[in-house]
Amino acid sequence: MATSSSITNPVFDSILPVYGNPRKNTPVWNEDDKMFIFDEYTSSAGHLHYRGLRFTNRIAVVENIGLYHTWKYIDSIEVYTYNNNSKSLIGSVKYEKTFYNRDMIRRAVESIIKQYVQGQLKVQNLQMNDDVIEREAKKYVEESYISFLSDDFGRNMTNMLPMFTSQQ
Repeated sequence: MATSSSITNPVFDSILPVYGNPRKNTPVWNEDDKMFIFDEYTSSAGHLHYRGLRFTNRIAVVENIGLYHTWKYIDSIEVYTYNNNSKSLIGSVKYEKTFYNRDMIRRAVESIIKQYVQGQLKVQNLQMNDDVIEREAKKYVEESYISFLSDDFGRNMTNMLPMFTSQQ
């Protein structure tokens, strides 16, 4: 009878390594939160912190999250747009001791997008109905919650991951 240690598969060994061996340093897809997890670390107090990334071909949202004992907190949200092949911060929100709440985060991201669009319209001396801006902001946020495992997730979007997950 074969033992599990005698059966090896290089792909599984790199994704799910045996204890004591390093795992390939790639972002982890979290299906429940519909985001990539990266930059994990444990604070000196023993709390886990990480960054979560969800994105579309128009925006990227980075959530800075902390797990304290049994509570999940949101520390900050950053929203980016693209400038050719680089990212450009369009807004952020910092929180202090705020429980993680998906609906609150969605509203905050929508608000950042709306304010950015309104500012850009004003700079360019253009006008657009607020209802249109709000509808588009909601659409972009909704698109960012599409599962990476779904066929609707753009294949070329995986090329964007290094822009956010590589150390700068």
